[in-house]
Amino acid sequence: MVKRNRLPRAHDKHGKTLVAIDLDDLQHKPLPVWPPRRQPVNSVVATLKTRIEQLEAELAAEQQRSAGYRAHYEHERERADLLARSQCYNAWVLTRRTQAYGQYWLMSG
Repeated sequence: MVKRNRLPRAHDKHGKTLVAIDLDDLQHKPLPVWPPRRQPVNSVVATLKTRIEQLEAELAAEQQRSAGYRAHYEHERERADLLARSQCYNAWVLTRRTQAYGQYWLMSG
């Protein structure tokens, strides 16, 4: 209040600030009344419910799309597993043939 009204100050020997206020010189100015900035609660709730419905619709669409992706992923994974098993079997057969050929080479030589 002292700073706002620019009242004269004095300091005593103990370091405290002293102010002499004449209450007749002060003019009380009430704060201006601001209109409330908030929306009514009903409109806020309605807005939130609308947004929730939009988000739920978006979520359902994304889940439907991801189900298609999931099915494609599962199909590709099964195909890759089959290919890996096939390659593993081919490597085993090749190893067996190489061993058999090595034994044949030793016997015939």
